[in-house]
Amino acid sequence: MDAATKNKNERINLRLKSSAKSLIERAASFEGKTVSHFILTSA
Repeated sequence: MDAATKNKNERINLRLKSSAKSLIERAASFEGKTVSHFILTSA
């Protein structure tokens, strides 16, 4: 496991349109990942 997923003591909050949230959720699901893991591995 990489350093980005080991320490879970920080949080990021963001505001986005419903359509953007849905797109991220669909992309994460397509790759078989949670939204958090999808965002971390896409960064």
